[in-house]
Amino acid sequence: MEWYFEDNGERQGPLDDAGLEQAVAEGTVTAETLVWNATMSDWTAYGQATASVAIGQAHQVCDECGESFGEYEMLAYEGSHVCAGCKPVFLQKLRQGVEIGTADMEPGSMGRRLVAQWVDGFLLQVAATAIQFVVALLIGRILVNNDMNIIIASVVGLLLSYGLSASYEGYFYSTSGSTPGKSLLKVKVVRSDGSTLTFWRGFGRFFARVLVALPLGAGLWMAFFDEYRRGWHDRMCDTRVVKI
Repeated sequence: MEWYFEDNGERQGPLDDAGLEQAVAEGTVTAETLVWNATMSDWTAYGQATASVAIGQAHQVCDECGESFGEYEMLAYEGSHVCAGCKPVFLQKLRQGVEIGTADMEPGSMGRRLVAQWVDGFLLQVAATAIQFVVALLIGRILVNNDMNIIIASVVGLLLSYGLSASYEGYFYSTSGSTPGKSLLKVKVVRSDGSTLTFWRGFGRFFARVLVALPLGAGLWMAFFDEYRRGWHDRMCDTRVVKI
């Protein structure tokens, strides 16, 4: 079927079905864009035209949300079908190289997460101890007061340790989605739509976890009762821990 569409008052086309779908995916044609083909009596907004064509046509299941829609209401791409509501997420995943169809992401078990946290904590503790030792030596050469040396070295070492931990998580979450501990236990951290975290989101998630752990770990315990095993820090950062 040959389609035409209006762009700044000028008729564009013809496009076949695949070409029209590509124009929709690129944002050239939106739901409000006027379109026409030989089966239509007049120019009609794309959203209304596809809705009317959808009557009696074959339906497909959206690979993202799992809902059923008429084929002409959906974006088709290399065997995948995505509804209009999921299109922005779908296109983002294409840009990032994320696997399509993450509506059924299975949450990582709390046991896996706790063991992974222990492994990462052990690795970071070794690095933090080395950092604090070096900081104490450097400060000892600058200051004379031994008591003050201990206080300053402790504070500086603590800040550097927090920075190291946040950077550690930010780096691994933004590259592979898994820290060494999580990779070992076959879980990873992703956005709620399945896409990869940025470095700064991963960096901030560490401090969010520290914050929600302050009231007796209440924010972390919430993960045991949440449908998707999300702690308060996951809700704050729009993240989920899922099985690989």
